[in-house]
Formats: sequence, C-alpha cells, structure tokens
Amino acid sequence: MKKKKDKQLTWKDLKEHKNHDKIWKKIKPIVKSIEATMEMIRLNVGYDEKERYRLINIEKHFIRGLIFAESEKYVSESKPTKEGFVIDYEAVEYCFEKIHINNYKENKKADPEIIIPADFIIIEEVKSLANLPLHPINDVAKKAYKKGNAEIMRQLSILAMDKSIDFSAPAIKFLKKYIVIIIVAIIIVAQLIIELVRAVK
Repeated sequence: MKKKKDKQLTWKDLKEHKNHDKIWKKIKPIVKSIEATMEMIRLNVGYDEKERYRLINIEKHFIRGLIFAESEKYVSESKPTKEGFVIDYEAVEYCFEKIHINNYKENKKADPEIIIPADFIIIEEVKSLANLPLHPINDVAKKAYKKGNAEIMRQLSILAMDKSIDFSAPAIKFLKKYIVIIIVAIIIVAQLIIELVRAVK
C-alpha cells in the first residue's frame, strides 16, 4: 500500500496562514481582557450553572464577532460565504485554536495535574465554535470593534447583564412553547389507538 503524500502548501495557503496569524496578533490583547472580565463575572454568579452557561456563550460569540471584524480586511467581498457574509471561517478556527491552547497551558501552570486534551479533540472543539450559526451578538461585537476597545468592553458588559439572552437548545425552546399542544396530541393519539383496539375486538 502506497504512503499518502503530505499535502504541499501552496503560495495561497501560506499567504492565508500569514493573514490568520496577523488577525490573531491583532485581537489577542482584547481577547485576554474579555476573558479576564468574563471570568470575574462568572465568579460572582457562583454555582448557578445556567447563568455560567449563558455567560460562556456570550463570551464565545462576542470573541467570534471580533474575529469576523478583523478578518474582513483580508477576505474578498466577491467571494462571500454561504450565509452571504464576508467571513473567513478558517481564521476563526485558527484564532480559537490559539485561545484554547493558551488557556490549557495557563491552566496547566496553575494546576499541573490538569490533562491537556489531544490535538484532535481541540481541533473538534474549535471547529464547532467557529461554525456555530450566526448570532446577533456577532454583529454587536463587529460594530463595537470598529469603535475601539472602550466600546468593545462597554458592549460586552451590556450583553453580560442582559438576562433576556437565552442559549437554550432549540428542542428545549420548542418543548417549552408547545408542551400543551404536544400533550393534547398525545392524548388524541392514545384515544384513537384505544378505539382502534376496541373495534378489532
């Protein structure tokens, strides 16, 4: 069996990678500020898992929006993504990978017993983050990014305090909204089955 040759990087690949590194270096300082701020807010909510989950999602979507904003400088408007936006998803993956690796290393320093996940696990994590559906928070972050760090932190604080932001799974939202209809439907189906069984007898 022939060995599969490693893919040779093209000039275009190298150029894009260089751009991804530029994007990361540009947003890294503000990302560190965002992470530190959100960590303090999460500490204040204690063991409220639902609130911590909400804050973590706000943080990830907000950072994602900042990456979108910076990556726009290097993406051609003539080649928008399937959503119709000028977004470099590979740059988003690259930056989230850097964020994850840096965080794991810092956690390892604080607690040597922490196990850093295998590379393929980190890659799967960053891919899932990069390819989340677009959220209004992304747009808030993009607009704030154009106005500078003070506006970024101001908008982040507003979002963190907005309890109406809900990241419940769509299935959970559906059940909450239509639970009565579902129960009624189950009762009707059950009655039809009972009547059918009686008719057969």
